[in-house]
Amino acid sequence: MDFSKTIIRRLAPAAAALVVFFVVSAAYFAPQFRGEVLPQHDVVQYEGMAKDISDMRAATGEDPQWTGGMFGGMPAFLINVAYPAQIVKRTVGQVVKLIDTPAAFLFFAMTAMWLMLLVFGVDPWVGIVPALAYGLSTYFLLIIGAGHITKMWALVYAPLMMGGAWMTLRGNMWAGGALTALTASLEIGANHPQITYYFLLAMSAFWISEGIAAFREKHLGDFWKRTAVLAAAGILAAGSNFSPLWYTAKHSKETMRGGSELASTSETSQDGLALDYATAWSYGRTESLNLLIPDFMGRESGTTFSPDGEVAAVLNEYGLRGTAAAGLLGQPALHRRPDLPGRRGHFPRSAGHRPGTRTQQMVDRRRLGADAPAGMGTQPNVVHPTGLRPAARLQ
Repeated sequence: MDFSKTIIRRLAPAAAALVVFFVVSAAYFAPQFRGEVLPQHDVVQYEGMAKDISDMRAATGEDPQWTGGMFGGMPAFLINVAYPAQIVKRTVGQVVKLIDTPAAFLFFAMTAMWLMLLVFGVDPWVGIVPALAYGLSTYFLLIIGAGHITKMWALVYAPLMMGGAWMTLRGNMWAGGALTALTASLEIGANHPQITYYFLLAMSAFWISEGIAAFREKHLGDFWKRTAVLAAAGILAAGSNFSPLWYTAKHSKETMRGGSELASTSETSQDGLALDYATAWSYGRTESLNLLIPDFMGRESGTTFSPDGEVAAVLNEYGLRGTAAAGLLGQPALHRRPDLPGRRGHFPRSAGHRPGTRTQQMVDRRRLGADAPAGMGTQPNVVHPTGLRPAARLQ
């Protein structure tokens, strides 16, 4: 009887956590369970570029090595190719399909964070709160809506990878090594190197701190043993994803990311992409304050404001009446980012846009036909002169 009570007492937090995570995920994406589909821009684009690959696989059972669906032609293995050797991804990785997306993103992100905190020794009841906060991160909801699928899966697996590293260096190194190898394999298999890189930086900082502590406490021997187990886990994880890593690395040398002897511009050089070009779409220093103050640096270009709100009142004083409600705040002329040297407006400088000298004409796209060249040419009945200095029009 006491044994049964002990088991129930230990399983209760896990059961409660999973129920809470599912209810919250299902409630947030309730339309999914009514048969509705979330329109995701990048998913639609991906389905278009991968269609000929999928068609050939369905017709022949084989994967093509080339597709004409992107950039006038490129290797198909960079878009959609099944790698039979990715055993971990094709077996353990299928667990996430128990729940369909997008609700699955939130559920498994919360679950992974909760398990990581459990490894850290956080009380399982207390861990539910930060796990909910992680899964409901504003950024996650934005990228889910945009269709950044691989990025979201990488963010799902990353906490458990961190937990495995923690366990390897501070707890049972063999169990930690196994957990690290498993989750790192899934993390790499998610195929979003940027997120993996960020979490590896965090793991490296933790490893350095553990090394300093080991040096001070004079147990470097144990530290190096645990480091060897962690390194072996990393090798196994990378090895289980060798095919996509190898083909991507090989192909990158043939792209602008591999540098070019013929080009030395603001975009690329003999060594690869120029730093300003590579980071042109990254967060600016001032923009980071958005983490604390919503909309501190403005909203996305498609957002509209209340026609009688404070933003509209300020814009009206500058002769921009109707701009807030028309959703024109994303126009290049209205975005001056002095903290980002690589930008002009919300376009990278490398796109060729430079300040002009003519009076800005802002197009009211609501009054244009579907085929009208918005912003190009003369449309005297649907433009608003603003007196701003615009980016030069493309000729």
